[in-house]
Amino acid sequence: MMTDIDRREIRGITRPLLWTILTSTIVTVAFLINLGLKFQKMYDDVSKTNTVQDLGIEQIRNEVKGNNARMDLIQVQINLLQTNQTRVMEKLNMNH
Repeated sequence: MMTDIDRREIRGITRPLLWTILTSTIVTVAFLINLGLKFQKMYDDVSKTNTVQDLGIEQIRNEVKGNNARMDLIQVQINLLQTNQTRVMEKLNMNH
């Protein structure tokens, strides 16, 4: 049984319609929040996968840097050996 208060309109919209709009808005917002949380979880799972891949890539980069450093060290040693060889050859030539 509707009272006069229920029939009263606010700018042409009845109170039951306002309650319907309010509850449907709350349900819609709750649904969107739930959907957003699901997408966030999926995104986090994918991010973890990418992080593992990034760690693998980072490890390879570090190994390459290490190899480059070793190659630089070997090149320095070769240069030292060549310098020493040149000095030995010069000394041999001086002695003759």
